[in-house]
Amino acid sequence: MSKHIQFLMICGTLLLSVSTAFASTSVQTTHDAVLLDATKMSTAERAHIKTDQASWWLGLDTQILVAAPPKTILSLSKRFPVLERFYGVTPASFSLQSMACDERDAKLHLPAIAKVGRGNLVRTPINFSGFRAVSGLTAITPGLEVLGSGQKARSKALDPAYQPLIARIRPSRWFNDLSTLAGWKRNSYSPEIDLARDWLAGEFGALGWTVTTPSFNVTTVQIENVVATLTGTTFPDEWIVVGAHYDSRNTSVSNITNPSPGAEDNASGCAAVLELARVLADLKPKRTLKFMCFGGEEQNLYGSEAYAASLVSSGELSKIKLAIIMDMIGYSSTPALDVLLETSSALAAVLPQFQQAAADYSPTMTVSTSLAPFGSDHMPFINRGVPTLLLIENEWDSYPHYHKATDIPANVTNALLQGPAIMRMQLAVIAARAEVELPLTADGFE
Repeated sequence: MSKHIQFLMICGTLLLSVSTAFASTSVQTTHDAVLLDATKMSTAERAHIKTDQASWWLGLDTQILVAAPPKTILSLSKRFPVLERFYGVTPASFSLQSMACDERDAKLHLPAIAKVGRGNLVRTPINFSGFRAVSGLTAITPGLEVLGSGQKARSKALDPAYQPLIARIRPSRWFNDLSTLAGWKRNSYSPEIDLARDWLAGEFGALGWTVTTPSFNVTTVQIENVVATLTGTTFPDEWIVVGAHYDSRNTSVSNITNPSPGAEDNASGCAAVLELARVLADLKPKRTLKFMCFGGEEQNLYGSEAYAASLVSSGELSKIKLAIIMDMIGYSSTPALDVLLETSSALAAVLPQFQQAAADYSPTMTVSTSLAPFGSDHMPFINRGVPTLLLIENEWDSYPHYHKATDIPANVTNALLQGPAIMRMQLAVIAARAEVELPLTADGFE
């Protein structure tokens, strides 16, 4: 997962003129605001606050930020625990800041009001334009439930036709591919990244997928993405994209001497792209499957940005009906499994199908959602309006070997439970969206 992300590329709106971000007179008016503990708040109470009491609000799962006239604020403060109070604010007074920014900028991290997905709710600095070096600072969208944790859809009666397909996922094969990738120094500046590229291209090609390796520049070097295509039988110009980055790093984004095995970040996601390709290789999708491994993610999403930009140039961007990006899917500190589904508020319609698939095919996995997207290969697609979702394990920021030489396969604990759970959820959605010809029997069931 990238921690060196340019502000203009990733964060969308720069917010140099934050006062123009909100057209409503109500939200432009200065109010007091409170961050309320909503854990004891009923659904009806929360709805009443949002519709009848708040001038504007922001939902943060177990908390809610409410701006209102002082009399309403006083009433709310008597009924619910107040976590923090603010005076004379508008929505422009608050921003979301990604925590996926380079360690060298840690001194510029703003004090967190509340955690929001992979970022924090913060106060917008007065000298906002002076924070160009800060990655991941974006405007909030009032009236949005931006975060949901621990959500579970109700499992439905499973379609027995899907069982043989789901059973094709082989956890040990996926972990072996993860380990193979972790054997190379895959820093974008390292010659060994070419070995990983050639191996991936060979593996996809051996499955019968059509493989291309379009090149792009990462500052002073040229590297390649690996793009594998299985053309749809009925709707070849409608694409389902599945991607992950195959480059890695250690504590330095450019060091090619020290080991950078990147087993969790992100051999886990890249190996999952390959495992799903293996599962689907002999089946016939009605829609085209585009499976890809991006380079240059750690330096600034260079590979995914180059690919998305190339589709704009070729006029093919609209062919993507769904893009699914995986970044760090293997680690869990305990056998309790989880996944974070991250997209933008404008593209949130993609979430329910994944939540339902998790309930059906990975019922022990807890699903959290975030509408505050930051710094991974989903951003170049989200920024261009493509329905895109990031799948990432919820402990990405507490993984003790993150961007270290110790990010080796043996340290990706509970991988054989965590990674396959995410893949099963994803495979069910891919099969449905691409209308894949389902197998009659399981192949290689474990």
